[in-house]
Amino acid sequence: MKKLVAITALISGLLLIVVPRYVLPACEYEGYARMHCSDTARAEYFAGMTLMAIGIAMFFLENTF
Repeated sequence: MKKLVAITALISGLLLIVVPRYVLPACEYEGYARMHCSDTARAEYFAGMTLMAIGIAMFFLENTF
């Protein structure tokens, strides 16, 4: 069960990183000036990297319960 949660966190983090850049690009990546959507995309990158780090940590850490 722990591995399933870790893999789900990794996939979710990866999606948070990929979506604002390639799937639904923010204004900045479409050639427009930097706007509020660019700041939101950067926040999604940070959230995605954090979620991926948590998933990696859960995958490799021992079960403490």
